[in-house]
Amino acid sequence: MREIRPFQSLMKQTNFKEKSSCENIKKNVTGRYEGALSHQECKELAMYTRLFESATTIETAVSPLCKQLSQLGKTYRLLRSLRPLLLQSPEEIAQCPLLGDVIPYSYVLMLLFSHGPPEIVSPHESANWSLLQLSQWLDKHSQESDKLELISGTLQRYQTLVRESNLPSFHEVYPVMKSLLDTALSKQTL
Repeated sequence: MREIRPFQSLMKQTNFKEKSSCENIKKNVTGRYEGALSHQECKELAMYTRLFESATTIETAVSPLCKQLSQLGKTYRLLRSLRPLLLQSPEEIAQCPLLGDVIPYSYVLMLLFSHGPPEIVSPHESANWSLLQLSQWLDKHSQESDKLELISGTLQRYQTLVRESNLPSFHEVYPVMKSLLDTALSKQTL
């Protein structure tokens, strides 16, 4: 909580127009959070716990900007819905009934990269991008189809690596990710 107090003070002193403040939050919060989800170093429970706490911190930090956080609409529902997934197994995440409706498949797939071994690199690592470059790319590519295409290329690269290395099998998270990607892509064509 201590780390957001300066941010809250600044926000209270700033003369924002309520509507534009909430609109700016909608545009920026989810993209930054999506980038954090895909960070390959999120392999330990402590990191997932910090992301979980960050979601709560974001709610607290933006509350001075909006009379009700529900003004953020789908963005707020997404943030609230993602939080419990951070502490679930890949199989539990894949069974979430909010996938494709409230939670875009790309967000869950980005999260699942962190459940894999080092051979399943994050999309930004596959493209040799920094997290900043990923964030900028996400800002410019808001369409779910663009994100799924990036993820698809990364998973194809892992599949090729496994075959060329003659590994006995794919990591257990790969079939979960492949199934979710296939479902997402099939819904894109409908």
